[in-house]
Amino acid sequence: GLHAVPGFVSAPRHEFVEIRGLRHRITRWGPPSDDPIVLLHGFLDNAATFQFLVDALPADWSFAAPDWRGFGGSQDTKQPYWFPDYFGDLEALLDVLVPRHRARVIGHSMGGNIGLLYAGIRTQRLRWIVSLEGFGLPRSQPEQAPDRYAQWLDQLREPRKVAVYPDLTRLEKTLRLRNPRLTAERAAFIARVWTRPVEAGHELAADPFHRLVNPTLYR
Repeated sequence: GLHAVPGFVSAPRHEFVEIRGLRHRITRWGPPSDDPIVLLHGFLDNAATFQFLVDALPADWSFAAPDWRGFGGSQDTKQPYWFPDYFGDLEALLDVLVPRHRARVIGHSMGGNIGLLYAGIRTQRLRWIVSLEGFGLPRSQPEQAPDRYAQWLDQLREPRKVAVYPDLTRLEKTLRLRNPRLTAERAAFIARVWTRPVEAGHELAADPFHRLVNPTLYR
């Protein structure tokens, strides 16, 4: 359903598409278009929180925002995640969302980093890209590889745990502690769209495999 709160201008619409064997959720705002601005969310986030950005931009602009695999309303893999799959997903998503045009992309954090790397790989596929805090991970050195692989192998032995909140009040308070400028209303919205209901309350809508270290060194 829609996660509208008072003061929101543009109502979100959700649809689902199968991309590379996984069901991906797409959130759209604005008039229907085969040339929307594509919004790419960050780590442990999902597309729904672009609501604030969309509402600050002209109402007649069209936006389409996928949830990356294993986040939000998109399907989990129940396996570790790595950047080449995000590049493959992004290319397939652009073929669906912007089939006849060079794409316009805005990416935040991990989404900005994926978008910038993809732009270097497929320069002609994009018309322009905006990156918000998409600087990437700290530089790594080749000699870190053995310890990184060992840490990853150790983590594979551990049980996966999903954070569950009996109610969303604690999560809302945590969000406001991390960002004092966040209003109570917006914190409540983010807490709702970052979680899904389960028997014990609300669990984070992110595959716990995302929290494993990446065995492939980031460069």
